[in-house]
Order: sequence, then C-alpha cells, then structure tokens
Amino acid sequence: MNYLKDFEDPELMKEIGIEDIESLFSDIPEKARIQGLDLPEELDEWELKRRMEEILSMNRPVLSFLGGGVYHHHIPAAVNAIISRGEFFSSYTPYQPEASQGMLQAIFEYQSEICELTGMEVSNASLYDGATALGEAALMSARVTRKSEFIIPEAISPEKKEVLQNYVKGAGMALKEVPFDRESGETLLDPLKEMLGPDTAGVYIESPNYFGVIEESLLEVQSILPKKTLLVVGINPISLGVLEAPGNYGADVVIGEGQPLGLPMNLGGPHVGIFASRKKYARKMPGRIIGLTRDSEGNRAFAMTLMTREEHIKREKATSNICTNQALCALAAGVYLALIGRSGLRKIALLNLRNSHNLAERLNNISGLAAPLFSGPFFNEFTVRIEGMKADGLREELVEEGIEPGIPLGTRFQGMDDVLLTCSTEVHTPDDHDRLVSAMERVVNK
Repeated sequence: MNYLKDFEDPELMKEIGIEDIESLFSDIPEKARIQGLDLPEELDEWELKRRMEEILSMNRPVLSFLGGGVYHHHIPAAVNAIISRGEFFSSYTPYQPEASQGMLQAIFEYQSEICELTGMEVSNASLYDGATALGEAALMSARVTRKSEFIIPEAISPEKKEVLQNYVKGAGMALKEVPFDRESGETLLDPLKEMLGPDTAGVYIESPNYFGVIEESLLEVQSILPKKTLLVVGINPISLGVLEAPGNYGADVVIGEGQPLGLPMNLGGPHVGIFASRKKYARKMPGRIIGLTRDSEGNRAFAMTLMTREEHIKREKATSNICTNQALCALAAGVYLALIGRSGLRKIALLNLRNSHNLAERLNNISGLAAPLFSGPFFNEFTVRIEGMKADGLREELVEEGIEPGIPLGTRFQGMDDVLLTCSTEVHTPDDHDRLVSAMERVVNK
C-alpha cells in the first residue's frame, strides 16, 4: 500500500497518534489489500459529461426475453410521475407520523391492496425483495411453530435459495428440497409427504415456479401438512389476475417479488418484497405495519401500528432486523395497482398468458426445439429444449444479434445444459416474436 504515502500529512498523523498512514488499515488482512486503483486522470465537469456520453453511445438496444424473477412489464407514466413528487421521493421512512401522513397513508393503501390481491388478512409495509421475504418467512415459521425444519421446492431460483440459506444458517434451521417432476415441471407430492415430520416448521411452494409452471398440486398441499406446520406460498403478483388467491386455498403466509408491479428491471434493483399472512400471526411478522387510527382531536390519522424489530424493542424479542420497507418501491407498487385496478390486472395477466403461449407454440414448430419442455400449465415463462446444442451457446450467438433469448439452465439445474428459460410478457409484439423465432431457427438449423 505504498501509494498511501502520497496522502500522508505529518501534522494530522501526529495529532491522531500514528507513525504512518498504513496503520489505519492494519485491521484489513494482507491478502485483501490492493496496491491502489488504476483510475484515469481527473476531468473537468464538462469533459466528464462528454466522456460519459461517449461511453453511453456504445450501448445498443437489446430485445429481451429474460425472466427468472425479474420481468419486463409496461409501467404507466403516472407511476413515476407520482413517486417523483418531493413529498414522496425525499420522505424516506416515516418515523415521525405527525409529519409523514401522506407516506403513511400510501403504505396503508399498499397493504390493503396486497391483502386483497393475495386473499390474506394482514400485510406488512413490505420488505427488501422476494428473496429476503422467503428468508423472513422461514424464520417466522420457526417462531410460530418452535420447529427447526423448512421445506422448499427444488424448482426455485438458485439466487433465492442462497439468500434463504444465509437466513436460516444463523437460526440453526435445516432445509429440505423437494424434487420436481421431470415431465410436468411440478413439485412432487409423494416425496414431500415423506419429508414431513414433527420438526417441520413450514413448507414453501411457489406458483408459478421457477420454470413458469403453475403448481396445481398446491390445492392439495394444505391437507397433507402436519398440525401447526405453516404453508408459505410464493407468487408472481401479475399471475393473480387469473390465478386463485393463495388465501383461498389455505396459505398461512404469502410472499413474492413486487418488481412486476410498476418497478423497472433496472440492473436487478431496487425491488420490494411482498409479505402477507393470517391475522393471528401478525405479531410474528417481520418489518412494520401501518394502521388507521384517530388523533387527539378525533380526526383520521395513520401511524406505525406494529414494529417488532430490534431497533424498537428488546433484541431477543425482535422478529427481524429488517431496517427498511423500501417505501418508495412499495409506493410505486401501490400506485400501479390503483391505476390498473382489478380488471386491468386481469387484462395484463391474460396478455402475458397469450403472448407466452403463442411464442412457445411458434418455437415448438421449429425443427430441433421443444417448447415448452414441461407439460404442466405455465404462465408467462417456459422452458425450451434445444436439440444437439447447449443453451448458453445459443444465447451467446443471439446476444451478438441484440437478442436476449432467456436464461440457460445448465449451471442451475443438473441435466439441463440444453434447456433455456424464456419469458414473454405484455410488452412483446408479434414483430418481437418474429425476430426471436427467426434468429433461433437460423442458429439451431444452420
């Protein structure tokens, strides 16, 4: 770290009692240190602006069919117009109810919409994202049941699984994975039944699952669970425009990624985690809940009704150390749902269904492709098997043409090197489909 000598100030070093500047970094292991950064010379503001414009001009538009948890949906202009208002954009987290009534009301409305969407009785004010919502659901299952095992399906996002593993490790919980049917793509009920036992705190099933397959077996899961074991259901909120609300078939906790509700893909974040449950578990929920009340003069007012986290109560009684509810992202989701309404959500969900099924049918007509690979019903994404070619190889060729065809699954699931996860939402046009189909046909049959 010799480059640090350029920054040494003898008077300052004497004042704080150090002989050399390197001693300030003594806590950093030697192997983690670097010998400076290879940075360009400093630029004036106008020179920097011009340089950034040159770099940005190198970007090229990409036609994306990526899914796997983050989706390209239309965002009404009103969403960004509303969340960009100063009273929302700068208010951050409403710690002072007397000065934050607007944001508190907005979050209350978001909670109400999530309850109506999921069929649950209570929703928190949101979490970081869908992955942390799953981790919190596992810990909540253990708190409610005082049991130590959590069962998840094999067919979930590997990244989501990694976040969950980090969450449960400190709590000493064990994870079990239920395999999926290689024909239908659905989670297998018989292996699930065998895994259930006296230590099972909760069972997590998501529908649509990572392959886009709708888990029809979910309607039966509640009936086979041991007494007190929680059923945690993961959802794509857009799919609930056409699918049954989880609260109607026995879910105890509903979680999900709220990004499809008015948030851009934006390099993977920020997002918002949906978390709702039965009312009887409200005090075991993570995060906070905004409630409707009356002020000292009898006027309607909003306040943080529940905030059982370590910042507010004794650490050993806290449900979570979640320190934000992604308030602005939750506001965007709430505005989006209010704008499109019940009929709008159904229309968008049907467009997702139609586009994805039309694309799958066209790809399946190409010699060398099988789409969808799984026979189970699917929502807005599906799997494509490529004959005689690895999926990542096909993707690399199409990316050169400015097309992102989907996610190669070879590094994520064993025996799926030749499988691609492809997604089509309401934003894709017939011309977009033509371009993808033409490119895939040319690469597969060259």
